[in-house]
Amino acid sequence: MPMIPPAGALRDAARDAALLVVGTRGTGGFEGLAVGSVALRTAAVASCPVVLVPHRSGTFADGASAARGTGQVVLGFNAQRPVGEAADFAFSAAEARAAPLRVVQAWALPVESVSPRILVVTEEDRATWEDQEVLRLSDALRPWQQKYPGVTVGSDVMLLHPAEALLNASRSAGLLVVGRRTEPQAAEGRLGPVAHAVLHHARCPVAVVPHAG
Repeated sequence: MPMIPPAGALRDAARDAALLVVGTRGTGGFEGLAVGSVALRTAAVASCPVVLVPHRSGTFADGASAARGTGQVVLGFNAQRPVGEAADFAFSAAEARAAPLRVVQAWALPVESVSPRILVVTEEDRATWEDQEVLRLSDALRPWQQKYPGVTVGSDVMLLHPAEALLNASRSAGLLVVGRRTEPQAAEGRLGPVAHAVLHHARCPVAVVPHAG
């Protein structure tokens, strides 16, 4: 009987699961190789949410810590393209842990602000654009705040690359939640660059939540 590769066995197990938890370990002691190929592959192909837990951190897996509500939950969010699956997972995890939820949205300066015709971005313009992002995020989160009224929610809008913003926010987190778009045409699945960077460099457990579209 042929042996099934570890990632394939985990993928098969995830078909009927609500959640899959995978441990990760460093490779050769290098920070940039914090997640092995099996864990990465599993996060990319599983049909259910996958939580990757670094061996150096047992925050999410430690029931005692979870019961005390230590460590906030951090959610990567895009108000222009909200991912309901990831938001539901993060809000539900925060509610179960009695932990605060921190929602992080990265943003960039509008394209027109970096055109050759504009030499300087004023503080007033930057503040106006940031205020617009804050309002957009607040409006997008309203359905989940109404659905989970017991969850204390804080939000951060950061003028950073999404991966950098999430890694900065996750330094004191107990769980970081990101989405993964499923690709029907690509049966093997894939991880986007933000999820890939976060998985390699986050110091806390990371939940990868699949979503369509």
